[in-house]
Formats: sequence, C-alpha cells, structure tokens
Amino acid sequence: MENVINDRIIQLIDLFDMNPNSFAETIGVKGTVIFNIIKGRRNKPSYDVLEKILSSFEEVSAKWLVKGQGAVLVKTYEKESLFLNLPEVTGHYKRKEQVMNIIRKLETDYKINKHTLRSLKNEIQNMVTDSVEYRDKVIQLQDNQDKVRNILRNRMNINI
Repeated sequence: MENVINDRIIQLIDLFDMNPNSFAETIGVKGTVIFNIIKGRRNKPSYDVLEKILSSFEEVSAKWLVKGQGAVLVKTYEKESLFLNLPEVTGHYKRKEQVMNIIRKLETDYKINKHTLRSLKNEIQNMVTDSVEYRDKVIQLQDNQDKVRNILRNRMNINI
C-alpha cells in the first residue's frame, strides 16, 4: 500500500502520543476534519490543515508531510558544529522541545486553557528566536575577528 499523506498524519498522531481529537485541538481544527482525513472520507487534507500542522509542530518536516520524503522530524540545525563554542544555545533547543512536549501534554491530559498555553508557546518560540539571533551575531563577530586577524598577519607579518 502506498504511503499517502493521510497515513502520514496518522503517523504524526501516534508519534506525538495523541488521539485524533487532541491532535485536531492542538492544530486548531474541528475533530471531524481530522477524522475525515484519517478515515479516508476525504481524499487529502487542505492546504490550511497542512499549514496548521506545520505551524503547531515545527519539528515536523514539511517535505516528509507533503511528499513522504526524508525524515519525519527535522533537526533544528543541520550543522551542529556551529554550536561548538556556544553550548548554551544548543541547550535552548533541547529545553524548547521539552517544554513543547509538556505543553502538548497539558493541553491533552489536563485541558489547560488553550489561550494560556498558546501564549506560553509563543513566548518560548520568541526566546528561541532571540537565542538564534544572538548566536548568529556572535558567529558574525567571530568571522569578523578572524578577518581582522588575517589582515594583521598579512600586513604586519605577525602571528596572532
């Protein structure tokens, strides 16, 4: 049997240890929308449903969801070596994933106010974005420092 997009949505529901209703609630659609997709009553999910899935679960690969190609989950950054000098930034991604899992569990298990959880989720995403921006600035500064060092070496014949 061909792995169609409907099957991949079922895989996501299982991967995140959810049921169709909690999955629908998390992405912001009615439960019947997800039931119709996974039961085959509807051919394929709409663009809006796909967009909501990818917005709610940023770690899910769009290429995998739409085409079935590649890994289910994307790495936050393919080049882990960028973080060798900045371990605190890597820690933010691990903590973000832990907190996002807790938020999903709170939404599904304890029916915590979705508005409160969405606010928390947005705040966490803003913090991670800020961390990435700071990391990028530090990397740029390191690159500039290396350029200046090379200019000094070349022009003054000194070893720094």
